[in-house]
Amino acid sequence: MNLDELKDKGYKIVTNWQECNKKSIFLFNSNNNSKFINYKRLANKKNCKFIICNNKFKKDIKYNLINYFFYKNQKDLQNIAKIFYNINNLKIIFVTGTNGKTSIAYGANKLFNNNGIKSCYIGTLGFYINSKKIKKLYNTTPSYFELLNLLQIANNNYVKFVFMEVSSIGYSSGRVGNLMYNYAILTNLESDHLDYHKNIKNYHLAKINLIKNHKLKNSTLFLQDDKLKNKFKSFKSKLFTQGNFLYSQKISIAQKKNDKFQISTNGFLFNVSSFNEFMVKNIITILMVYFNIVKQFPSKISNSLFPPGRSEIIFNKKTK
Repeated sequence: MNLDELKDKGYKIVTNWQECNKKSIFLFNSNNNSKFINYKRLANKKNCKFIICNNKFKKDIKYNLINYFFYKNQKDLQNIAKIFYNINNLKIIFVTGTNGKTSIAYGANKLFNNNGIKSCYIGTLGFYINSKKIKKLYNTTPSYFELLNLLQIANNNYVKFVFMEVSSIGYSSGRVGNLMYNYAILTNLESDHLDYHKNIKNYHLAKINLIKNHKLKNSTLFLQDDKLKNKFKSFKSKLFTQGNFLYSQKISIAQKKNDKFQISTNGFLFNVSSFNEFMVKNIITILMVYFNIVKQFPSKISNSLFPPGRSEIIFNKKTK
């Protein structure tokens, strides 16, 4: 039985042995021999009879109760993905940068959902469809086939927009695969993950290459930091910066109290509760993305856009 036939019979690819069952195909995407021996045993205990693994293991396999399929390279994996996944209806938004990825990706998903647009979020806080948490994730950017499984679930639930955090490590280790984005949001470029990238130049280059190498022909890029626009001149009219957005839409920001900000523009007035000006800056980025994609301002925003633990008042006592 080949992979096409298994797909037709309702078999699904899983990358975690704990999710295996009798209708699973366990994909082991690693070259680690000891892990392979252990995980194939655990998958078999879950009644999984089909495994996809690297061709390097072929010589050591005894064909018994498990049926094996082998891949040699990334292209083979991409061809396998074409058999099992159809996510063409989704509009994918990559969210990357040193700070603010989670706040913006989570908040944008909430804003779209609160205004009647089906969306999902994939990132540090887990996998959400609209406002409901579906699954806990162990990496900000899951493995390629785990991502595809999440995107297929989103597609099957008629989601239109996917806000996906993409880390520099996730990109550099190949977890993004050949996924291409319709929109990308770059928050800022500072210093992070130097233990992995060795130096700040490599770290910044990973972010820049992610954006340049995974764009579609007409992809749009949103920049929170206007100073970065010179690095992305090739986007031309498909490049939007927060500074230009504030100017073109005549947006004003006023701090009314220590924990109250007011955002006003063209007849819209948004009140935001936060002590943190950076969170207000993130809200402006979310508004920029919403306005340019939906072609209008949202009818409402609320503090529910803030992820849990961001800009929450832990203790507030009035003094006489």
